[in-house]
Amino acid sequence: MEPQSRHRMIDLTSVWSNVNANWARTEAMKVVNDHTQHLNHLFSGMISPPVIRLAKQLTGAGPAGFDKAFFLSTGGGSNEAAIHLARFYTGKLEIVGVAAA
Repeated sequence: MEPQSRHRMIDLTSVWSNVNANWARTEAMKVVNDHTQHLNHLFSGMISPPVIRLAKQLTGAGPAGFDKAFFLSTGGGSNEAAIHLARFYTGKLEIVGVAAA
């Protein structure tokens, strides 16, 4: 027998699962809008107001030329993005890695 829970959750982060769910229902749109005003992080493809405020604070605190913020969810994603940016900036393909033995 499955445990009973009074809490229910639907994961709607996939476009395929939410594209038609409650679309254009005023009550649903209001609830979603109200809740997204207070989210700190969803995933890198969705940006919430607190994340926008943080990006503005970070870019405003740095020296001239540091006017972009790029938020990622994982260390692996951050490393991959750093490699892509370095390759784009330098035009080179080689990467040097250092590991402790």
